[in-house]
Amino acid sequence: MTRIMGTATRSNVGALPKNIQLASGYDTGTPDIQWTPLEWAKFPGMPHIHIDQGFGDTRAIEAHVTVFDVELQAFQPDQAEALIDANASVRPTIYVNRGNLIATIASALRSSHWKGDIWLAYPGWKIGVPLPPIPATCRYVAIQDTFAATYQLSTVLDNSWPGPLPAPDEPPDWRDKALVYANTIANQATVLHSLIAANTP
Repeated sequence: MTRIMGTATRSNVGALPKNIQLASGYDTGTPDIQWTPLEWAKFPGMPHIHIDQGFGDTRAIEAHVTVFDVELQAFQPDQAEALIDANASVRPTIYVNRGNLIATIASALRSSHWKGDIWLAYPGWKIGVPLPPIPATCRYVAIQDTFAATYQLSTVLDNSWPGPLPAPDEPPDWRDKALVYANTIANQATVLHSLIAANTP
């Protein structure tokens, strides 16, 4: 089953809905953006997704995953390889929109440490618009599909994320979740075709 992840800047943490199952916030940025231990403590018992915008990594000890934010005024697409190599001890994830997707993947794939995890940022997803095709070695672990003035919500497709990847002989849970999610939207045939074509070895 899919899970809902909420994202907000520090100044808008209070606006996050109570029914989220993963909390994502920024470890870097200006004081109105960067979460402190007080913000993280508001979400006990759920995975904490730590986002680095490129202002110096101050990731907390309890970080479940490191997400590299690729967008204007944050990391640039060609930095992905170096970022992943410098954080080989975690399961690095790329948070990127459609416009930067191809260049960012090209850089990330040069690192032997990348697991292929992509969190597609809003407005990367709209009802009836297929997901962009990606290499078979990559996977969409989350899709940001709700944008409000004070927070964003993402549908997490990979049930193992942000934890360790399944063993190679286990079925890829993320693909099953993606297909179920695609069934709930319009133009499902096009979406399913894109997902299967892009992610079938």
